[in-house]
Amino acid sequence: MQILFEPVFYLQLWHDYYLKEPRKSGELPVQDDLSQVVTLVPTHECQASLRRLRWVVRSQLSGLVVLAHVESSPQYGSPGGDDSEGSPLSLRPVVPVEPDERLTFWMIVRDRTFANYTNLPLTAPRDRLYYFSNLSGNVAQQQLHLSRPLSRYTAGQSYPLGHLVTYPTQDATLESMQHQPAAARRPKLTATANGTAPAQWQVLPSAQYVSANDLLPRQGRSRLETLSGLTPGQLVQFSLTDLNGQTTFRRQVEVPPDQPVDTEFSVTLNFTDQQPGYYRLWLNEELRDEFVLIDPMSGQNAFALIEISLHPDAVAPPFQLLSSAGVLSPKTYRLRFKNRATYWRYHCDRPHGFTATSLPPNLKLIDEKTYASQHPIGLRRQPQSLFRDGNDRPLPAPSPAMIQPTIDTDRTVTAIYSDIYL
Repeated sequence: MQILFEPVFYLQLWHDYYLKEPRKSGELPVQDDLSQVVTLVPTHECQASLRRLRWVVRSQLSGLVVLAHVESSPQYGSPGGDDSEGSPLSLRPVVPVEPDERLTFWMIVRDRTFANYTNLPLTAPRDRLYYFSNLSGNVAQQQLHLSRPLSRYTAGQSYPLGHLVTYPTQDATLESMQHQPAAARRPKLTATANGTAPAQWQVLPSAQYVSANDLLPRQGRSRLETLSGLTPGQLVQFSLTDLNGQTTFRRQVEVPPDQPVDTEFSVTLNFTDQQPGYYRLWLNEELRDEFVLIDPMSGQNAFALIEISLHPDAVAPPFQLLSSAGVLSPKTYRLRFKNRATYWRYHCDRPHGFTATSLPPNLKLIDEKTYASQHPIGLRRQPQSLFRDGNDRPLPAPSPAMIQPTIDTDRTVTAIYSDIYL
């Protein structure tokens, strides 16, 4: 019997900042190499699982691929979620896979300007971490996204600058062009960011992106729980359930007999033996919290944690890797990042001599030495087009290293500028 390695799943990263225009009409866009920008690394626990399963990881230009040691003669076809024809439809692993298996990967950002050109909150809370899994249920355009689905546009909702929502009425994704304390009943739209009419929302092709919805509380190996309203001698039980819904931790505690009534009672929980991943904390079978559990040392430089469940009952069919019969169905999982939109602000070293009427309509006058784009423009490594000044001379595109947010007295970001010095 021939033994071979076959791809089980791909983790693909897409970023609109690095997308290029297709060479021919009708072709899909391509992107630059992301391997020096973002790296996916198996956690120590994942590496041990891969060795036990006889699986291997190979880095790629836009993520990684996991290959399994499988028996020969796989069935071929075009599996759901995989866009490559001729990929194996089902694989029989040499080492049987336990259904409770979970594989976790760190996402490490190596580009210091990543936050500048990526449409995510400029300052993420230190007690939170981006988390992605194949339990997201997020299928869009037949693609399997590990990020949580974007929320729908909702009237009256508060939306920060850059917020992304879906708008089923037009089968589109919308990006907020300004801070909106209370959204209108219908969004005010513009079809192009270079337009001259003011608008609250930029219309984008329907797509799913990583967003602030993917931030979850970060939990270390130790946790202090403070309880109240207990009586002396009362038993309380803490438990953890993982991504698969399996209980991985239990601790029963008795309130001391001399504990004064109506005083707080503290319990320290030790999660040292738990592997990284998503967990729910229960107190007497009532949900108390949910979080991403990580080792603060090994995950100190991580931007995100990716967790892949192999449990056939926990994973929705489109995302399912392992069947109840122990057969693997290859998948391609994706994460897509939106490029940040900024006002392009041009600074001249001497008076430019332009007036509000002599500048092109897509530029606005700031002062005698400064002018800027009328609306935020998505940053790209290779811009699709460039501005021209009042003398029809081409203007340079901004560097992602030079962004400047405008923050009001309520600490709300009202605008973000990319500064270009001429």
